[in-house]
Amino acid sequence: MPGRPRVEALRRVRDPRAYLLAMAHSAAVDVLRRRKVTVEAGDAVLEPVLPDPGTAADAARASRLLLGLPPAQREAVYLRHFAGLSFAEIGDVTGAPTFTAASRYRLGIGRLRKLMGVKV
Repeated sequence: MPGRPRVEALRRVRDPRAYLLAMAHSAAVDVLRRRKVTVEAGDAVLEPVLPDPGTAADAARASRLLLGLPPAQREAVYLRHFAGLSFAEIGDVTGAPTFTAASRYRLGIGRLRKLMGVKV
């Protein structure tokens, strides 16, 4: 049956979690490509932990800025912060080398900091 891994291939999987995330990522990308889904800039990706109005405004702004990152950088930032993945796991999920995953994250965070006016 096409699209289903064979039992022999599954036995060689060293990290089942990373394998499952990679399969889920591929399936989600396939679905989104067929649907041509767009995300509204008003949709909040980040939500503040505290109900402080200033925090809510910062979270809304950060969400808008996150959505403005290039897709590869946005994906790396999201997987690192919200899925809690290591750079090696991000690389496994996205099909990129670990160094590339780390670079995408670093560039994305750097761009977010610059857009938010954070001085390092």
